[in-house]
Amino acid sequence: RTHLARERSVLGGQRTMAACYRTIYARARTGLALIRTGFSFASLGLGLLHYFGLSLLSLFDVILIIAGIFMVVDGLLWYLPVRKEQAELPSCPMPQ
Repeated sequence: RTHLARERSVLGGQRTMAACYRTIYARARTGLALIRTGFSFASLGLGLLHYFGLSLLSLFDVILIIAGIFMVVDGLLWYLPVRKEQAELPSCPMPQ
């Protein structure tokens, strides 16, 4: 009976670690999605500004560019700490 309780404790600890890893990787995915979306917004704003030139609607283009830059910066703030944390984690041994 003690052996089974110990095994349940070990399995519970492994599930807890797996949940932590899932949270870490979800934050990284969120950061990467923000970076990707930010580059898309900034590129769209630059493309519209280049295609239509300066006009009254250029304010919309500039807002898109600024929003894209903010999204990229925010995505980096989400992703880089996760990347640093991931580098500090012990690597899993390769199965043979």
